[in-house]
Amino acid sequence: MSPNTQCMPTSNLERRSQALLFVGSKTKEIRLIESTPEQFDIKYAALSYCWGGVDFLKTTMSTFASRKQHISWEQLSVVVQDAITFSYRLDIQYIWVDSLCIIQDNELDWQVESSNMANIYENAYITIGAVSSPNANVSFLNAKRVRSPSEVFESQIPLRGSGSRLLRSRPRSSQYLSNLCHGPLSTRGWACQEAILSRRIIQFTSTEAKWQCNSESLCECSTYSAFGKLSVRTWAPSAAYETWHQIVHDYSQRQLTIDADKLPAISGIAAKIQQNVSSVYLAGLWKDNLVSDLCWSCPINTPPGHPIVCLSSETGKLKMSPSWSWASINEAVSYLDPPPKVKATSFVSLVACKCDLATLNPYGEVYGSILTMRVPCFQAILEVADPFRKNTYQLKYLNESWKFWPDCLLQAKKPSQKSHNGVDMVDRHWMLRASQNTSQISSPPVKDPEPFTAAVLCLLIRCYRYKGFSKTNYNILVVGKSLLKPGCYERLGYCTAYTDSKVWLQTTKPEAVTLV
Repeated sequence: MSPNTQCMPTSNLERRSQALLFVGSKTKEIRLIESTPEQFDIKYAALSYCWGGVDFLKTTMSTFASRKQHISWEQLSVVVQDAITFSYRLDIQYIWVDSLCIIQDNELDWQVESSNMANIYENAYITIGAVSSPNANVSFLNAKRVRSPSEVFESQIPLRGSGSRLLRSRPRSSQYLSNLCHGPLSTRGWACQEAILSRRIIQFTSTEAKWQCNSESLCECSTYSAFGKLSVRTWAPSAAYETWHQIVHDYSQRQLTIDADKLPAISGIAAKIQQNVSSVYLAGLWKDNLVSDLCWSCPINTPPGHPIVCLSSETGKLKMSPSWSWASINEAVSYLDPPPKVKATSFVSLVACKCDLATLNPYGEVYGSILTMRVPCFQAILEVADPFRKNTYQLKYLNESWKFWPDCLLQAKKPSQKSHNGVDMVDRHWMLRASQNTSQISSPPVKDPEPFTAAVLCLLIRCYRYKGFSKTNYNILVVGKSLLKPGCYERLGYCTAYTDSKVWLQTTKPEAVTLV
């Protein structure tokens, strides 16, 4: 394995994990050990895999003591057995596996370790990615590599003198020049930061094994070296913000078993980016890049989802990301930023922002957040012919009609009642979820929303114009009255108005608006 310094763990004694799995040698002497500061510099592998909703061995408070004595080979899940077998071949005697190294029914231990993910994966000698395994009980080492018969070419090559040899070949994988490895693991939320934070990772896919480190990418289908894997260590602030948007776009398309993990599962990347940008982290956004970070939207061609609202099993409080954060919904998001050479004009003046943390992780869950900004506002009419079809949402102002991207399923509570400045009561259609399982608890009882026409408040965020074009792009946040916090607003969606009219812009007036 190459000793390239870009890909080696750091030599300082940063905290790795409070526990590691000691796998000994081929005698399979396996047990859990508690790390001490003197042991933080030991060489270990980390495992990235899908739990998959199946039953397999984990560490709990009642089994922690016995795990430190001995763990039999037969008890381990197939994926962990594979990871240990591969570690033996690299002469690695320690491995980090979340299900065994984190006490699963100890909330404090989970908070500490989840906030330390950046160090755990960054300082691993190698990360083993079980990309092809849909759950912990399916082998990735012994899996049959899936290839279409039409892609395999066979030819008998005659040898000098007599006889021949069979030559089998296949085309280069379409994934070769990509950082993506397709498989069950690539759909999981936690695996996103595990791959990005790792200095080097070997990923076992359904077609081949793929190597990625900070300096190169290699696969079985080619001997040529491509560019290195995506890293979060050397970005300038401007590049860091742009790449953060790319990561959020990828991450938001992935699945999480527990909704409340939306921010914790990307907190390791956030921690590393914060070291580069030195900006305040606001539940998935950055204070020094706030205007650009607010300009996220959901795809128009998918059914609208629901906002994520979780109930803490310990405190009974609602744990929810603010509506202005992409982490508040269970949808894929993307950012509509202008090209670097196109100058954007911001209309936002930040007044105050605050996020109340729900755990010890400074980049994790939040109980409540507020964002107050002074921004030009105007009222428009939101027409919705079918709340379940995003392409039926239209925003109208004066004589113009603009495409509107709802963040999630919207509903009008009582269109006849006005709230602030004549804005109707339009809000997110949400259902309360328990944070420790996926069962849904309706509170208050909800029913499917109906078509509606209502007045909404529009916040003019920024504008920009492409060279040679007469019309200007205006980025607009559409908000409605908050049902959870009287006097505040919640984000409903996003709109880009492409217009040459300046009448409506002249009629707007700056106003202090608080979003939750």
